[in-house]
Amino acid sequence: MSGDLKVGVEIEKGQKDGLFTREGVCKAVKAVMFENSEVAKPVREIHGIQRELSMKQGIESSYNNGLV
Repeated sequence: MSGDLKVGVEIEKGQKDGLFTREGVCKAVKAVMFENSEVAKPVREIHGIQRELSMKQGIESSYNNGLV
C-alpha cells in the first residue's frame, strides 16, 4: 500500500524477529506528520483525493445501485 498506492508509509521491522519496533513506528509517524517531509507530500495528496471522493453526495447510493 505504501509503494503502489502511496496511502501510507512502510514501517521498518526489527532485524532479529521481523516485528515492528517502537522506534520504527515513531519514525514512520514523524515522516508523515512533518509538513515539509518528502514522504508526507504524496500521502497527503492521495488522502485529499480520497476524502473528496468519499464526501461526495450520493456516493453510497451509487455504489449500492451499481451492485444491484
